[in-house]
Amino acid sequence: MVFIHQFAEEVSPGGAEAMIADGCLEGVDAIYGAHVWSENDVGEILFQSGYTMAAADTFHINVQGKGGHGALPHLTIDPVVAASQLVVNLQQIPSRRVDPLKAIVLTVGSFHSGKAANVIPDSAIIEGTVRTFDETVRKDAEKMITSTAQAIEMQTGASVEVTYHFGHPAVYNHPKESDSLKQLTEEHLPSFHVKEMKPFMGAEDFSYYLKERPGTFFFVGGRNEDLNANFPHHHPKFDVDEEALGTIGKVFLLALKNQGVLD
Repeated sequence: MVFIHQFAEEVSPGGAEAMIADGCLEGVDAIYGAHVWSENDVGEILFQSGYTMAAADTFHINVQGKGGHGALPHLTIDPVVAASQLVVNLQQIPSRRVDPLKAIVLTVGSFHSGKAANVIPDSAIIEGTVRTFDETVRKDAEKMITSTAQAIEMQTGASVEVTYHFGHPAVYNHPKESDSLKQLTEEHLPSFHVKEMKPFMGAEDFSYYLKERPGTFFFVGGRNEDLNANFPHHHPKFDVDEEALGTIGKVFLLALKNQGVLD
């Protein structure tokens, strides 16, 4: 039995790859992980078989134009207009270029350019994230973002440079371990509310462990309005009922039973 206390589970490159390289999975037959989830009440335990969390990739796009006076746009190459067109065109990738039965999210979260109202700047920078489950869609997304940028380059005369980073792969919970642990939890923890969790587009580098060993990543509710622990993750007032940690411990013991370590 091995307990893994890992750093940086969300920010790429994360800690899982380094932990694996350091030998944390040596002698390990199966792996189980847990996440406290403020969207659900304390006492709820959530399982999902198959894809549960998405692969998380990022892109940085620099649009280099030719700055000038805002009253003389014909003497410039406006990077704000070029980058704006690019943002709009990128949204056609998930809506028009990917099979609608294969999930993808493409979000531009950052757009920076210029400092003055009457000046056309030299450059604009946009950054965003791509979330997918299907590995083919994931790889195609990079190609489609690059080709969309090249089209804007031809259309506007601006120079467009794309830097694409592949982050954590999707979390795939192995059906055998997921289903059997869910069944054991229902059987041995009847006072808890065991639920089926829907896949969602958050990311978690536990996916690297599940690529190396069979296992599952489950969630336990941490919301308790009596403690004012009812804010979403990453909210400034985020908090959870620490009773959720005890819930995780109980399920981990059942995971050991699931592997035949405990009777």
